[in-house]
Amino acid sequence: MSPGEKVQAGLGVWYLLKPREFCDAAPGQDKPICVGYLDVNQPGAVPMTMNVHPRAEGTVYILAYTGKTPATRITMTLKGRTSELPIVRLGGRPAYVSTYAVGPPRDISQEQKSRKLSDRPVFRAYGTNGKVLAEMSAP
Repeated sequence: MSPGEKVQAGLGVWYLLKPREFCDAAPGQDKPICVGYLDVNQPGAVPMTMNVHPRAEGTVYILAYTGKTPATRITMTLKGRTSELPIVRLGGRPAYVSTYAVGPPRDISQEQKSRKLSDRPVFRAYGTNGKVLAEMSAP
């Protein structure tokens, strides 16, 4: 995909990738909020970042992976069920990939610490050899 091209993530949430940022927006927003500086060469950089959009109809997760090794697949595991997620790759940057998923609605009135770990989705990025490159739980 080209930098700045919109990706529809579901439930009206969309995002776009820039060479060193990913930017997402809730329904009705014309201008996205960008997260960056994402750089695979930055020492000690966290290889995954995520934004969560709780909606009444469900929860939209947008994830970017910028590890040194290109990810060939990304999964989401929730309540013991693992789903393969679509890979969106920025042209010319093979190690910079993103994905999105829609999960069940979250009770946003609950305190985060009272949520069971099993209720939180876990995202994993895998390399060509099937090895887990990075893992992140949703907040």
